[in-house]
Amino acid sequence: MGLYLFQKGNYVLHSSAININDKAFVFMGPSGSGKSSVIASLLNYGELITEDISKIEFNGNDAYVYPSLPVIKLDSKIFGHHKFEALKEFNLAGDIRKRKGYVVKNFDHNNSSLQIKGCFILDNKNSIEIERVSSDVAFRNLLLNSFGASPKNKCIKSENMLLQNISNFIKSVPIYKLSKQENFSNEIILDFISAC
Repeated sequence: MGLYLFQKGNYVLHSSAININDKAFVFMGPSGSGKSSVIASLLNYGELITEDISKIEFNGNDAYVYPSLPVIKLDSKIFGHHKFEALKEFNLAGDIRKRKGYVVKNFDHNNSSLQIKGCFILDNKNSIEIERVSSDVAFRNLLLNSFGASPKNKCIKSENMLLQNISNFIKSVPIYKLSKQENFSNEIILDFISAC
């Protein structure tokens, strides 16, 4: 899906997003970094926008993310810990991490884009600090987590489009580093988001 959206001229980020108080917050990182876990920890405070694949558009100096499907993939232990309302639960065929799919009630049903107020790079360091990253760190992480042409470097037009989108994202959105929190805690991120 991400590659298809990219081929249609969109900027697509391997990330999940949530709407809290009409502000979008994006969480990016490789598979297993905790994107879905962070979103699950925030679902009782906001609405799911998208999980795993974010379609992003730029308008002036702002970046916007579009809603996707009201489904999140989670380990049943994480779902049990956060206890958000799910309308349906189903098995995911072929998921090597043995997660289940949950159709969430708290979903952004407006079907319109929402301005991104912050992007968080998830890492496994043991830190309780949220810190803004340099443009170099932001660029490396965005490049690693952006959908693009495959194989790489075979189409100059596609590569230029991807690099322009990454540049636009860095100019439009404050980007922070967030460490995975112990015991599925969300207090640090909630405090940070409430101040945005």
